[in-house]
Amino acid sequence: MHFVLVLQLLMVFVCVCVCVNLCCRYLTGRQGKPPYPYFDPLHRLITLAHERNIQVHAWLNPYCANRGANWDGLAPNHIANVYRQFAYPYGNYLWMDPGARVVIDWIAAVVADIITRSNILRYSPLAT
Repeated sequence: MHFVLVLQLLMVFVCVCVCVNLCCRYLTGRQGKPPYPYFDPLHRLITLAHERNIQVHAWLNPYCANRGANWDGLAPNHIANVYRQFAYPYGNYLWMDPGARVVIDWIAAVVADIITRSNILRYSPLAT
């Protein structure tokens, strides 16, 4: 039997404790606060899923900075606070400017960190 789990990783809500990104508020109750005892939720998810023959497919939605057209609840080192000049309220969300070089570089650093620490390419056809 073969199962597939699809996971969406939002830049602000990503529940991955990475160096350049923040722990999500849904994991610990406060954004930027790592879980105690510390663990990497994405790595744990991938490990447990593969032990059970479940594939994990993840995608990033990197430009949504907050589920609210404001900066409420964002940690001081959140990208939308660090680069406020590139964060724009629109509709019910706060969005990062996809054309800003600092935003592009930040996202590239997050992706590189996820790939490096979670070793997700180990399970990918790209690894062969």
